[in-house]
Amino acid sequence: MEDMRLDCINEDLDMHNKTEDRRQKALYIYMPWPESARSLEHNTINGIDIYLEWIVSIDLTDPISLGQPVISINGMFPGPLINATTNDFVHVNVFNNLDEPLLISWNGIQQRLNSWQDGVSGTNCPIKPSSNWTYVFQTKDQIGSFFYFPSLNFQKAAGGFGPIRVNNREVINVPFPKPEAEFDLLISDWFYSDYKVVRKLMQDKFLFIGNIPDAVLMNGKGPYHPQVKSPYQSFKVTQGKTYRFRISNVGTAMSINFRVQNHQMVLVETEGSYTNQITLDSLDVHVGQSYSVLVTANQDVADYYIVASPKLLRSVNSSTLVATGVLSYANSVKPASGPLPTGPDPFDVDFSVKQAKSIRWNMTAGAARPNPQGTFNVTNVTLSQTFILQGSMGEIEGVQRYVVNNVSYLTPETPLKLADYFVNGSNVYQLDAFPTHSVNDAASYGVSVVTGVHKGWLEIVFKNDLDVMDAWHLDGFGFYVVGFGNGEWTPESRRTYNLLDPVVRSTIQVYPEGWSAVYAFLDNPGMWNLRSQHLKHWYMGQELYIRVHDDDPNPAKERPPPNNLLRCGIFDHYFAPASAPAPQAGCKGEEQVKINILTDWIAISLKLSLGFHLLASILESTPRAFYPSKRIAFSSKLEFWASSLLAREKPLSEGTFSKACKGSQGFQIKGVKCEIELVTGKAWRLTKVPHSYQSSARKSMWFVDMAWDGARSRLTCFEISLETRLINVVFGESSLEVPGQVVILVDLT
Repeated sequence: MEDMRLDCINEDLDMHNKTEDRRQKALYIYMPWPESARSLEHNTINGIDIYLEWIVSIDLTDPISLGQPVISINGMFPGPLINATTNDFVHVNVFNNLDEPLLISWNGIQQRLNSWQDGVSGTNCPIKPSSNWTYVFQTKDQIGSFFYFPSLNFQKAAGGFGPIRVNNREVINVPFPKPEAEFDLLISDWFYSDYKVVRKLMQDKFLFIGNIPDAVLMNGKGPYHPQVKSPYQSFKVTQGKTYRFRISNVGTAMSINFRVQNHQMVLVETEGSYTNQITLDSLDVHVGQSYSVLVTANQDVADYYIVASPKLLRSVNSSTLVATGVLSYANSVKPASGPLPTGPDPFDVDFSVKQAKSIRWNMTAGAARPNPQGTFNVTNVTLSQTFILQGSMGEIEGVQRYVVNNVSYLTPETPLKLADYFVNGSNVYQLDAFPTHSVNDAASYGVSVVTGVHKGWLEIVFKNDLDVMDAWHLDGFGFYVVGFGNGEWTPESRRTYNLLDPVVRSTIQVYPEGWSAVYAFLDNPGMWNLRSQHLKHWYMGQELYIRVHDDDPNPAKERPPPNNLLRCGIFDHYFAPASAPAPQAGCKGEEQVKINILTDWIAISLKLSLGFHLLASILESTPRAFYPSKRIAFSSKLEFWASSLLAREKPLSEGTFSKACKGSQGFQIKGVKCEIELVTGKAWRLTKVPHSYQSSARKSMWFVDMAWDGARSRLTCFEISLETRLINVVFGESSLEVPGQVVILVDLT
């Protein structure tokens, strides 16, 4: 007996703070807000909803050269701060005003059980120009300093990045006194040329080795335009007070050394982990890394230079490769003066490695949870897997590429996550074809997807065969940094690992002709990107994906696709949810839902933007066995998933949902009925006795008589679940206005 369940989830059509000014900037195709964050189990401690609306566009802000395009967000470069707290739900409605596709990724945000929101090419279809898409993610069980950035087409080289703070809940004791204030400090290297020009030059093997950035910016500023009144980023402080600087290297290639003239820093946090507090004169920050340091204004009232200069980078002209800011004391009348504070030898690898090894986990501090970080340790873990990944260069089909184990990642048109979920990866990637322990003889292209053992311990050894710094990042996890070394890694190198208090972070530097080792506990199911943070290396092939799969279909283990999921690649000719303005409240129109159901395939048409899911499976022993395994139909307005309509002897033809009208309190159903005609002319008919549904009500039973060759044989149960926000749904000739979210489950047994 076939069991088919129709899960019809209405999207929240309330667009947030639309203005006429924004509409005039571009012809946008508006998409409604997705399903409320309650779908992400909105029952965590003190989590709130944060709603943001971003317009991503090109502005000529000219940080270093006239007429240079910069990617701004709401006219800001860098982009606006995301200021969240542990367990908050962040909704970011991104409008793409660029002339090419866009994705935003959240560097270090682990997207627990929800890789659908990760914002990289392997998990998401891009947001097309003049359209929008809403990310909804939770800062679950995290604290710390992070950043976001555009992940496609080398766009990060033009901006589009900004800071993320995840603050502690008040019940957590932070392991240092509350600072007077906090500052976000984003350091980025910068090209004189348009990022599209740089991107194109990388395809030329004769120009490939060049393309070193030309300057370094601090929060988008630098002393490169004499006509600019405030060329430096200034941070106002009061003598005797202590301040927290959240520093992120959001650049493309350069490791930097950060320092403040005549001031020391106390390191307290990195990428979500509190560290043992160490006092530093300068701090190395590698590409993609984030740190928090405390700076006390304990000098004479004056202005002092803040400096970020490159590490381990050889350049013909290094005069512009220094970012400069100012620490400005209140009531200061003395500008910053004298030579810039000098840092360590920029080519002293030993200094950098020694500092990296000194950064340890604070084992006694609480972080996202009250229990100490050190409750989780790696002293006696049993490894399930080891990946040995060697980064190098190789020529493939006349193009110089960056490779991992001699494989250069080639991005498929279909995101891996969609292919994995709907068609088990068929015709998109071959699981575990990538060599995780050895280097192929010849460089080649590949769609590299490897299995990560769910709830197993993974050791990754990153080997850098190049003569430049590299850094690697793993989405979805924080990993334990257990070791660094020079030369070749061997199993004997494990004897040098720090397993007592290794710091946990998501980006690790790998020194030239050296190695770095990390442990990761793979407790987060999903499709996770492992990539070089060096943008050119990443763009030209240094990445792979780790598929961490949990066989349990319970959505508490891994989230199903969001209702506003974008489609592309092999799914492009099916349904891509179209954007539309939110409808006006009230009964109007004669919109119809027309459904054609054929064996294994469904075609849908609807004139109004709603969210529908169709789930199907055959129940053999337990009613738990329903979950989507194959996406089979949709239109420009609806979303559909299904396993397979097996055992359907006769296809269904056409039917209409009709006549539902609003009530003033809660809502009232008046004679709603549904007919789905069979090809034979038979029908299912649904009727409901008029019933007033107050907002406190949860369920109601609906009965269906099914006429199949004259025999009545089936019963259908509809469940309607109400929440709080008003939306408007139109079925047929009139509308149904309900508070919040409408969920209709159809059970044909």
